[in-house]
Amino acid sequence: MIIVLGGLAALQLGACHSGGGKQSAPAAETGTVHVPGPVSDTRATQLKRYLGAYYALKYAFVKSDTVLADSAAGRLLEASLMIHPDERRGDTARYGGATAAIGGLAAEIAGLHGERTMLGKRQEFQMISDITYRLIKNTGMKDQTVYRDYCPMFNSGDGAFWLSDSLALQNPYYGTDMPDCGQLS
Repeated sequence: MIIVLGGLAALQLGACHSGGGKQSAPAAETGTVHVPGPVSDTRATQLKRYLGAYYALKYAFVKSDTVLADSAAGRLLEASLMIHPDERRGDTARYGGATAAIGGLAAEIAGLHGERTMLGKRQEFQMISDITYRLIKNTGMKDQTVYRDYCPMFNSGDGAFWLSDSLALQNPYYGTDMPDCGQLS
């Protein structure tokens, strides 16, 4: 499934598989969403910086490195504080969604720092990933492609999404145990 944001970027949904069968993402995640309105160069730069920090955090989990994850989470917090969704003020719903997402990031990043186990940190990362997805949907993007991948096995089979800048699957929820778990659709 492809979600087009602002006509210039795409989010692609993939799915993990366990055993021999392919499992799909929840049906509620299907469809196409169009984010209306132009994306300024300033906002595009803010989101590009933020996504770079998000990807650094994701790769820390792919490597199963808690120290690197804590460091990357600090950079993600700094980048999130630089995003200003003011251009969406005229669209109350999207502005509210973007503002709520940015506010929620600080709490989840603090939660990630407070977790002592890799599993706890990965559970916080799941929430950060969901918030990041909502942030992108509400603010829009420009000249970037973001892939949205899904692992149905994480959290005792409840599943979890993450975002990627590459077609190559690198699962942050199972890291070095199952780094390429999943399949792009």
